Amino acid sequence: MSRMYLNVQTDSWGKIPWPKVESFVFRFQTRIYKASLEKNYGKMRALQTRLAQSVHARLLAVRRVTMDNSSSLRRSQERHNNLITTGPLRMELVRTLKFDGKAQPIRRTWIPKPGRLAAPGGCPLGNHEVVADRAKQALAQMVLEPEWEARFEPNSYGFRPGRSCQDAMEALASLAIRAKYVLDADIAKCFDRINTSCLLEKLDTYPVMRNQIKAWLKADIMTGFANRPKSIEPSDSGEPQGGVISPLLANIALHGMENALNEWAQQQAAEGRVILVRYADDFVVLHKARRVVQGAQGFLSQWLQPMGLELHPDKTRIVTTGEGFHFLAHDVLHLGKGSHGLVRVAPSKKSQETLLSQTREVIQSHKGSAVHRLISALVPLILGWGKYFQFSECSAIFHRMDWRIFQQLRAWVFRRHPTWGRQRIKHKYFPENQTWRFHGKKYRDNWVLYDSYMSKGVRKEFNLIRLSWISSSKHVKVRGTKSPFDGDLIYWSLRLQNHRTRAEDQRALKVRPKDV
Repeated sequence: MSRMYLNVQTDSWGKIPWPKVESFVFRFQTRIYKASLEKNYGKMRALQTRLAQSVHARLLAVRRVTMDNSSSLRRSQERHNNLITTGPLRMELVRTLKFDGKAQPIRRTWIPKPGRLAAPGGCPLGNHEVVADRAKQALAQMVLEPEWEARFEPNSYGFRPGRSCQDAMEALASLAIRAKYVLDADIAKCFDRINTSCLLEKLDTYPVMRNQIKAWLKADIMTGFANRPKSIEPSDSGEPQGGVISPLLANIALHGMENALNEWAQQQAAEGRVILVRYADDFVVLHKARRVVQGAQGFLSQWLQPMGLELHPDKTRIVTTGEGFHFLAHDVLHLGKGSHGLVRVAPSKKSQETLLSQTREVIQSHKGSAVHRLISALVPLILGWGKYFQFSECSAIFHRMDWRIFQQLRAWVFRRHPTWGRQRIKHKYFPENQTWRFHGKKYRDNWVLYDSYMSKGVRKEFNLIRLSWISSSKHVKVRGTKSPFDGDLIYWSLRLQNHRTRAEDQRALKVRPKDV
């Protein structure tokens, strides 16, 4: 195996050979995955320790929290990231990054949930104040994730590399046709109530990592912003939802649910297999007998108790597949009888109304703005919603949503020009005989919002997209227990070309086979 040495004392951030750094880290992660799969825990701990101490992993961790953040995470960390936007400061953070068993207080904010206000009735989001803490969490995730990817159950899909919501929905659609009764379950305040001691015992990692994770879980909670007084509260249980490593720890806390349920079903002599599909803290249990599903509900309630968790009484219910149920913003309905029918998966009515509410809010906030600014604000919103649901039966719904969004835009343009005639408004905002390009295809439509302006002698054009331009397609579910760390580069390279999941996976898999 070729080696690469980096000197963080002399090398500059701009000269770092990132493909080689990613290749180095990826090779270690595949070796950790293989050792965990073979239950060679001594070798696995040694590899994890070496990876955590390597400059390559520290470089990637710092880059993730200072450069690769999503827009929402970047906004939440704006006043901290502006302190480390230069290469020398990033290299200084790399030099000092290590697991020291310490953690800074966590800032708690309340984000609104449907039907609630952004107050203690909403959802608590914890953000680590210091970027160094976030970098340490990214480094810990890099070290622990391959170990647990080798252990996680096949029907667990939430917050895992190479897996997505679409994989969970495809698995559910293929399995629901064999079942009749469904336990549609949700865990109440999963992140807030996880028992710290039980989680650390289940994690069972080496002492340095254990002490660091314990420090994060026990970190004090800080409230108060800007001119408001700040207060510090001790944390006895739970984990912050905004932490980099929080999704992985939540998956570890819930790991074993599927296997335990299958063992219980065998003891109960249940006819047929009990099916469980889980995405983070949302899961469904399917079986053809109601008594088995009711028994599974009681068993899972007891199984969650040692971890300090319980099923949400208002969001947990038993229904038939013919009645339909909701999962990951989709409506799932079994049409027909038995295995001769089919399972229809479509965007839920609630998710449709949520999108319309968001577009209405954006349109109302751009009453006096230029048209191209409104288009720039709406396109990501519409495109993201359409891409999420494009693997469901969405064609008719997309056409209907296009019409409803157009009605919002129609009211917007008429309010801007109350004295104009309809033809004049039509000519300005919705030009005729235009060809619109979207994802390599051409579309003819006379009712597409359009704007253009000159900038430095160049005409810039903007047009709104239509949901109906996003074609419905079939998603191919990830195979069994496959993981990006299993070394099967051919499978994952072909898969990520059509079903991309995380940017990290794409970069990690751009490795030549001879380097592995």
